[in-house]
Amino acid sequence: MTHKDHYLTDLPDERFAVTERDDCYGFCDAVTGEMLIRCRYDYAEPFSDGLALVEVNHGYGYIDKTGHFVVPLSYDFALSFSEGCAVVNRGYYYTENDDADTDLGKYGYIDTAGRSVTAIVYDSAENFSEGLGVVRRGSRYGAVDDRGREVIALEYDSLSPFRSGVAIACREGRCGAIDHENRPLIPFVYDDLMSPHEELMAACKDGLWGYIDRENRTVVRFAYEDAQHCSEGFCCVRKHGQWGYLNRSGEIVIPFEYDWASPFSDGEAVVRRGGRQYRINREGLRVD
Repeated sequence: MTHKDHYLTDLPDERFAVTERDDCYGFCDAVTGEMLIRCRYDYAEPFSDGLALVEVNHGYGYIDKTGHFVVPLSYDFALSFSEGCAVVNRGYYYTENDDADTDLGKYGYIDTAGRSVTAIVYDSAENFSEGLGVVRRGSRYGAVDDRGREVIALEYDSLSPFRSGVAIACREGRCGAIDHENRPLIPFVYDDLMSPHEELMAACKDGLWGYIDRENRTVVRFAYEDAQHCSEGFCCVRKHGQWGYLNRSGEIVIPFEYDWASPFSDGEAVVRRGGRQYRINREGLRVD
């Protein structure tokens, strides 16, 4: 390995910024702007777990920080690595106009050495999250671990990636939550259920939305037409066709006056009223 190769290998993933020149992709130094890997790919994604997903002529593979292929361009579709595993596909098909996939093929997982973690047998697969990857075969969802074992049987109509130790699962028209061992955390009694944010989950029961905690206790009563996850202490809900914000006690802190509203992020939220979209602060005042 050359001195430059050692230098590149020692750089953290975030120093490699994807850059595009003349419809080709490569990587430059996010700090200095220096070209690190020249533009020669039809598509590229940021480095993750020390490898970057690249595409050439509809073939997908992975390069290391020196630009050498660790996994050749042998897949028809793929996702970036997450927790040491990556989703790969064979059978993904493009039209002549490169604008549609008419056959999604089959999915599986590989590790950072390019070795198979699972066979490529699933109809869909999600990035690993908290040690598990959600997969689907036919209409049933389950999850595999990094040894390729189906540790959550394919028994659900839908299954979310794990977040804070919880995955939302639905079966027979009812939703609940399970842990990594497939043990029920929230009973399957809800019309819909969202992943936990700030220890609360937006839940729908009998057509109305409210919020529950991880012990299935009602925190905000079921009285709203729609809801989004709580963020920064604000819970975004809709009533009588208008969106507003509650605190975690269910008290109105920003009135129901918006046609649409987003959860708060960094002290601001995006709202829409009268065809105009803008940002508000925690006092409900417009900031742009």
